[in-house]
Amino acid sequence: LKRFEGYYGIKPYIEEWRFRFFQDRALAFSSLKNNQVDSLAFVPWEEANSLSEEQFNRVNLELPQMTIAFFNLQDALLEDDDLREVLTLAIDREELGNLLGDQVTLASSPFPFIESPSTTESNLEGAREKLNELEWNLDEESGLRFKGATSTDSPSSTVLSLNISVPDQPDLIRIAEYLKRRWSLLGADVHVHPETLQTVVTDRNYQVLVWNILLNPTLDIRPFWDSTRAAAGGFNFSNIEDRDIDTALDALDT
Repeated sequence: LKRFEGYYGIKPYIEEWRFRFFQDRALAFSSLKNNQVDSLAFVPWEEANSLSEEQFNRVNLELPQMTIAFFNLQDALLEDDDLREVLTLAIDREELGNLLGDQVTLASSPFPFIESPSTTESNLEGAREKLNELEWNLDEESGLRFKGATSTDSPSSTVLSLNISVPDQPDLIRIAEYLKRRWSLLGADVHVHPETLQTVVTDRNYQVLVWNILLNPTLDIRPFWDSTRAAAGGFNFSNIEDRDIDTALDALDT
């Protein structure tokens, strides 16, 4: 892009603006550090903090971007809404916010800039009690919970096991590791899988997906929660299909 000399007002100070495109984030960040580009957007926190303050000027922009842990409701384990409530109770939002630092603001509703009083409060002990009520029994020796007999050797037992899929990105991996730590305190066997998620997302082959979503300027949340977007290729990553939610989303447009 070049400055238009025929503009009637004050001429822009920038004479020329070049855009460069990179095949991956690592190459783009390397070009920034090597002074091959003047600026780079959407730099992960860990990478941004590694830059010299004398050489680089970091600007934080508050965007309608949210990091969400999506429970796949098509999964045999997570289709149980009581279990999903237990997993939510185990998360201490304030602790998570302190872990991430001043780069984030805690969201309490599907809309990033709107506060809601209905946010679930952390209650780790209450979550454990609810697991007992749901007959997820704790095996004292292994520290894991089982449905049925408390042993991996029993053919009638099912261990409370969760897999978290997350992009190979430092800030998101930190969130996934926090979820693992908190759910492990309940007696769950949790594994974090940093990976390239294009195939995983397309096939809906995950249990819990930690992902960044960026809302458009109208803050339209329909793409992420509408039943028609639950199929492969859509952004309804929880695969939730609920007529009441669809009705509420329709009401937002009126």
